[in-house]
Amino acid sequence: MQILLIRHGENQGENRRKYYGVTDVPLTPRGAALLQPADFFPAQVFCSPLCRAVQTAKILFPKAECISIPEFKEIDFGIFEGRGWWEMEEDAEYQEWIATQCTARCPGGESFAELSERTCTAFDSLMREAFEKKREMLVIVAHGGTQMAILNRWGQLDDSFFSGQTSYGEGWLLQASQWPGTLQMIEKRRFSA
Repeated sequence: MQILLIRHGENQGENRRKYYGVTDVPLTPRGAALLQPADFFPAQVFCSPLCRAVQTAKILFPKAECISIPEFKEIDFGIFEGRGWWEMEEDAEYQEWIATQCTARCPGGESFAELSERTCTAFDSLMREAFEKKREMLVIVAHGGTQMAILNRWGQLDDSFFSGQTSYGEGWLLQASQWPGTLQMIEKRRFSA
């Protein structure tokens, strides 16, 4: 079975270089305009419920049923949500978080380990169902954190949590011959001009 993990297009939060994890910000007009409909037509696309992922899914796959998976939301940055790094240079809690390579729990939010656990639990369930139903392809539109969590658990990456990161509107084409199992990384695909 093939799996396609796609990161949403450029969003309003990125435009201002602030932390927007679970904050529901839309795509920028430029981000939406850069996305190009895919050249294949899945019946269903599984996506994060945040509007930037839903908007991306609807642009890339306009005829597909978009099925929301709440566990595919981006990380919750807690008290850092909506703030830029330059606004927190003197913030002791922010500096402590940065000192952990951003792996500790964000105050009032979650850690990358917690993001990974919720994301991977939902992905595992989706994969088991897909194999039971003998699906040929699974398409997921979500966030960079979602991609990295899945790839670090099953994609056989040997680097840091951030090694599977993609740009906006990019995705990884993966393959799995059985589940549970590993994900073979086939190629990066671009859906943005």
